[in-house]
Amino acid sequence: TNTGTAHLFEVTRTLKGAGSGGPFRMMNNGLIVTPYHIWDPETGQPVRTTGVTPEMGIDEQEMAISPDNRYLYFFKKEDPQDVETILEFDLEARSIKPLKTIPTPGKYAYPKNGVLSPCGRYLAWFIGEKGRQVKMAEVSTGRTLLNISAPPGAKFERMYSYSFSGNGQYLAVYSTNEAVNPILSVYETASGSQVLKTQIGKKNWNLNSYGLSPDGRFLLAAKQRYIYNKAPESLVVKVDTHSGRIVWEKKISVPENGRLQHSGFSQDGKYAVVQGSDGNITLMDSQSGAFIRKLDGESDQISWWGGSSRLLFNADDTRLYTPVQSGNFLIKDAQTGQELARVIELKGQEWITMIPGGHYASSENGDEYL
Repeated sequence: TNTGTAHLFEVTRTLKGAGSGGPFRMMNNGLIVTPYHIWDPETGQPVRTTGVTPEMGIDEQEMAISPDNRYLYFFKKEDPQDVETILEFDLEARSIKPLKTIPTPGKYAYPKNGVLSPCGRYLAWFIGEKGRQVKMAEVSTGRTLLNISAPPGAKFERMYSYSFSGNGQYLAVYSTNEAVNPILSVYETASGSQVLKTQIGKKNWNLNSYGLSPDGRFLLAAKQRYIYNKAPESLVVKVDTHSGRIVWEKKISVPENGRLQHSGFSQDGKYAVVQGSDGNITLMDSQSGAFIRKLDGESDQISWWGGSSRLLFNADDTRLYTPVQSGNFLIKDAQTGQELARVIELKGQEWITMIPGGHYASSENGDEYL
């Protein structure tokens, strides 16, 4: 408007060529990292690029960062063989090297859905069809620490997903038994030993999402039972992973045909948080399960495979970061639920940060994607 001419830009929710729901991780210095940029968590604008490029052939849907903030870890699909290679990217030297290759164990039994622990030390992945086997290995040595297989002849017993604790010391695995009851098991990553196996509801209950506390001592699980012509019955359960004791269980209201897509804890473990498919976020006191507040949202959410959650808080619990379809993540005020920015990382080095009120900031050519 400095020329005296009024211009109206319609900032749409869907961008041409933009990926959706890419990974984002909180660094130990409080910044947020995505595959191509490091972001200011307050403004949603990049501090600098990582140095990663699309030509490196990384899997943009999974990423981990080392505790010293120096290394990023990715997967790379190796064609034509059905193998995946773990890549280590040095943020200081801006160089990349392969660390470990997961070989094909047999026909149609290729590795898939690989997940790295937040500390980058451990890797979990599926082997074979229909979740019949889960493995976890130490990245630096390639040593297998955990190998879970469904019993021979079992028709319905299988694994669906897994999720690491924030410190990387525990792995939660969601499975079903032969009666199709949802089961959550927790393992120590260093030893592979099981510390918890608990049934979350009976056959007519669905496990929608779950998350470990940052230290792995507690598990938060959201389950639902669907009732004909009625809104589903939804419960959130907090479980002590060392004793199996149910700490508390609370009802959560969701609309008809709705579901609880994310559940987890704040960084300090103070809050338990649940997000529904309508985008609304419920904050609860982690210790007692007491309701604190509801934050209004929108239905533009990512339902992560298998129910493992990707909600993040900043260190002082004033900001909440949630994954979305049209972009990488939203920055929300954790007290009011107000959307402060929507971060969208485009292919290569381009980016757009959408700001409420019809404004946006972008890289030099980022607005060409609008």
